[in-house]
Amino acid sequence: MSGFAYENQGAETMLVYHLNREEHLDEFSKGMLQENEIAGVIKPSFTQKDTERYIKYPVTSKIPLKDFLAGEMDRKTVMKTFLSITGAMKEMEEYMLDREKILMDPAFIFVDIRKKETSLVYLPVDEFSEGVSIKEFFLRMLSHMRFLMDEDVSYVAKLIHFLNQPGPWELDALKRYLETLMNEENAQKPVWGNTGSTREYRNLGEYRNLEKYRNSEEYRNL
Repeated sequence: MSGFAYENQGAETMLVYHLNREEHLDEFSKGMLQENEIAGVIKPSFTQKDTERYIKYPVTSKIPLKDFLAGEMDRKTVMKTFLSITGAMKEMEEYMLDREKILMDPAFIFVDIRKKETSLVYLPVDEFSEGVSIKEFFLRMLSHMRFLMDEDVSYVAKLIHFLNQPGPWELDALKRYLETLMNEENAQKPVWGNTGSTREYRNLGEYRNLEKYRNSEEYRNL
């Protein structure tokens, strides 16, 4: 996304957004971000030099989500990543912050490797609105993940079905479903065919990621 650059300040790394002259800060959101510690949302600072205005986000010891997703993902890591993002979005609601101001881009979502927790970047600019929905973003994430081969990956199919269900779904419902999937233990090996409202895919793991699976004959025959 244009307007962003990285800047080193001593031992600190900052993601910096340079506002152009036509852009206006959302003063309400700016105040909320400055005055509160919002779990899962990076707290920015706001600076100005002459007529140039900047929003700076501290990202020291964090890596972009796109780099984090490059490795093989096990069930616990996938669920914790989704729960972390969902939890942050839910927390934002308590501060009346608009979801459309969150950057839904793996290059601008950051992960603390040690804690396996994500941090979101909120851009309080009136002219900015994220065009990607939560559903689209999560499905895109799944399509680019490589799943650990030696474990049951039926949870991926279940999550896709939840995200694709008709009608709107609330963040609370998604959070509860993610927690259920994460806590499932000793799941039986998935069987090809329908099992109630969820169809499980026996061979999903053989394709390593969802993008390849979608191009397979099994997916086309669903």
